[in-house]
Formats: sequence, structure tokens, C-alpha cells
Amino acid sequence: MDTPEALTYPRLNLKDNTLDENLPPARVFGHAFDVNEPEVDLGSLNLLPLELLYSVMASLDLCSISTLRMVNRQSLMTVDSFPPFKCIIKHAHPALHGALMIHSAKWITCEKLFKIICTSECESCGDFAGYVYLITCKRVCFLCLSQDDKYLPYTFTGRKSRAFSRILDILPHMRSISGIYSPHEKRESRQLCLWDRESVQQCGDLEVMKRVGRVASKAFDGKSGNKLRFMAIVEAPVLDHQTGKTESGVYCSGCRDSTGQRSQHFRRRYSSKTFYSVTNDPLPSIAQPWHPARVEFLDCQLGDNLRSNVHEATCSKFEGKVVVKLARLPWEIWQLDYETQAYQWIQGHGIAPAFLAHLTEEGRIIGFVMEHIANARHAEPEDLPLCQETLRRLHRLGIKHGDVNKHNILVRDSTAILIDFDNTLRGQEADVLNEEFLSLDAELRDTSGRGGTIVESSG
Repeated sequence: MDTPEALTYPRLNLKDNTLDENLPPARVFGHAFDVNEPEVDLGSLNLLPLELLYSVMASLDLCSISTLRMVNRQSLMTVDSFPPFKCIIKHAHPALHGALMIHSAKWITCEKLFKIICTSECESCGDFAGYVYLITCKRVCFLCLSQDDKYLPYTFTGRKSRAFSRILDILPHMRSISGIYSPHEKRESRQLCLWDRESVQQCGDLEVMKRVGRVASKAFDGKSGNKLRFMAIVEAPVLDHQTGKTESGVYCSGCRDSTGQRSQHFRRRYSSKTFYSVTNDPLPSIAQPWHPARVEFLDCQLGDNLRSNVHEATCSKFEGKVVVKLARLPWEIWQLDYETQAYQWIQGHGIAPAFLAHLTEEGRIIGFVMEHIANARHAEPEDLPLCQETLRRLHRLGIKHGDVNKHNILVRDSTAILIDFDNTLRGQEADVLNEEFLSLDAELRDTSGRGGTIVESSG
């Protein structure tokens, strides 16, 4: 089977327009002092053992530790020698810079940010998370940050009472910076004050709850199109602090065009470890085997790729070339299960390549082996009578093919052969079958390329 590396790709050709893409250049983390030996020490802090000083720095919020760093040359060297801070500067600089720029740094300790960059799981769903939500410093994946309500901050406009303002001041919040946000490229030039939704909802103040209710009743979310969801988000790789290596995750090639179920969504990201575990999960098996022959996948030598999951192959059980069609990923099984059943309906009627065997992997049925049609070509408009004859034989069985484009019809020795039965329907009424029959002429004349192409072989 294909290796996980062959089934993944590292980046999408998309811009999420998160906070880190809108940050101005950072100068505060460069060496503000020359590199000569310090002439002034840390004062009273100099009396502390380095281990105790590191313990103090771990509990400092990001604003305080950044201020301490800029006191003098000795403080800069001391803070920069603190291993967690050194890792943050090296691997998660945009997270630190972003927290300082949006004024959420006072709610995030150095230790917390370090732990977050060493965490790979989304706090909400457990998937690989390539982003950090900076108001309260949480790991989050794209699907959660764009859909989960907890990552949509509150805004409160209009007049506020003194008591209301005092409560809001102690809740985690941020001030946005102008820029373009979300994959929908929404511009925001105002400086907005945004409050963490969960913190507001849990504060328990009656006046706050009333205001929240009014805000919620007027709010339109827009999910991934809502710029507010991206104003506190930075992309950050996951650090393995034992090896010092970072990982940004990978995307599944088989899900590249999928926007349906979350498990198959093209925005879902995996670490190399989790992708291995997914690809090593036992494949579900085709549920309705009917042919007596079985061929183990490892006994097949794959040749040319005809389609993404269709290959020419050789196998010791058969002379010459055969064609194998297999499920590469678990959710492809149900399609092949149905197509396997369709071959049972038509076997022996001269409609399709002969079904030779079920394809197995460690006992599970993951596809099938069929006859290789040598010296064949795709059907053309002048082959209409041949194609009609084969389609009539299929329709006499009450079966609709479901996709009679010219790439699904091979012609050899004045005979048309149908392939690809994953859209086949059985027990169809005469008018449905007649509609498909009448569409055949237009399908053969179609030049759009619909249906793809199968690589033709000369034998």
C-alpha cells in the first residue's frame, strides 16, 4: 500500500489571514544591548540561585518577562538563557509578538505558552492543532477555530456603567490590530476590544449576562468568513522539547476536495504520528463477496496507474496483465462494495471485463481483480452502434450504468466494453433506462473531458 508520505501534502494553497500575517515587524526581541560583559547586575535578584530565578520567570506573564528582559544587559542575558523563553523566541516568536501587540500577554505566563507550543492536540476536539488562540492561550485546529462558538470573541459597544467596565477589565480580552482577516479577506481598520467568550459567560455577573444576551441576539457568525475569529489566532508549529524538532502537520491527499464530514474534511491536519495511526487502522472489508477466488494484495506487482485507485498489475495466479481496483482509504470501501456487487449482476453477459478475484489484505477484502482489456481504446462517436448493443444487454437486466461517458467505454475488435460500475442501479423502470440509452450519442460526442481518462495500453 502507499506510504503515509505519499498520501499527504504539507501545506494548502490558501491564506487564512490570521493575526501573525498582520503583525508589524518585531524589533523588541533583537539584542537591544551590545554583547560585552554586563557592567550592572540584577540587584536583589542576583542573590537568588539561577534555578529559583528560572522558577520565578516561569510564572511571570509575557508582558512582565519581556519588560524584565529590557532592564539591562544582564537581565537580557538571563532571560534569554531561560530554556522555555529561548524555545518560545526560536519556535513561536509570532505567538509572543502577537500576544504583546494585542495586549493579551498579561493573561499568559511564560510557562503556559511554552506548554502550549509543546502541545499538539486541539483543546476542543483532540485533532492536531496548528494554531494558538491568544486571548487565553489554547491550542486549536482550523475547524474548531472557525466553527466552535468559544473562539468567537464578544464585542461590547455603546455606553458602559462603571461597574460593568470594572468587570470587563479583569476578564481576558484583547485589542485588535488593523489588517485583513479570515480566508474571505475581510478588512478591519478599527481597533476593536474583544473579550474571550467563555470567560464572559462564566463571570456570573447579571449585567454582563444581559448585555451578552443582547449581543448574541444581534450577532451573525459567518464561521470561517468571520474576521473576529481570526484576530487572536497565530499559526505555531508543535515543538518536541526532548528532540528540539518542530512539526507543522500534514494534510490528507485523499481528502483534498472534501468539505463534508469532519473526519474527511480537507482542512483537517495530522501529525506524522497520528496519520500513521489512521492509516494503520484496520480497513473495513467489502461486505458482500461472491466470487470464490481471492488474491492477496502483496502477491500483486503493480504497474501503470490507470486512475487514482486503478492499476495494471501482474499476479502469479493469472497469466499476463490484470487490472486491480482497490480502496486506498477506509471511506472508499463502500463504493467498491457496491461495484463488487454490480459485477456479480453482470458477470457472464459480455458487458464488462471479467471479474477474476477479490483483492485481500491480511484477510480483509479491499478491492477486486479484473480482466485486462489489451489493445483497447476509448469509444468515439462512430462507435455508437457498438456501444448501444452493449448498453442494451445491460438494460435487459434492468440495470442502469449511471455514467456512460466515453471514458467508461472501451472498444476492442468491434466490441464495446463497459467499465466503472460504482454508480450502477438495479431494478430500474423502462423510461429511466431509455433516458440513459438516448443520452449515449451526446456522451460520445462530448469533448469536455468529463469522466477523466484511463491510460490506454497496447498490451
